[in-house]
Amino acid sequence: MTSTSLYVFGSNDGCFYIGWAEDVHRAFTEMRAGIGPQWIRLHRPATIVRVIEDAEGYHETELLFEYFKAYGLEKVRGSLYPESVLTGAQIRNINSAISNADMSLLESSMKNMIV
Repeated sequence: MTSTSLYVFGSNDGCFYIGWAEDVHRAFTEMRAGIGPQWIRLHRPATIVRVIEDAEGYHETELLFEYFKAYGLEKVRGSLYPESVLTGAQIRNINSAISNADMSLLESSMKNMIV
């Protein structure tokens, strides 16, 4: 049985692509050659930033939103959002998810502070 890894590729222009591959190095080589979504052709990977072996599906969502929050929606794409240009609805959904995640973290930390 082969394992699938979650990866983050970084480009020279400060953009990131998050995806899945059985062979991360082969995927990196192919994407450097421009094989993949339009986003990859516009922002060719220059480095492998991170690899998570045997990741679960939810790890991709967590990592994608972590990068959205850190670098901005215009700098990050992945297999969940491969489009070069996000729609207004996608942007609203992502921003809402980020805000809701922040509120969940805040509420959780506040509960831990109550004695």
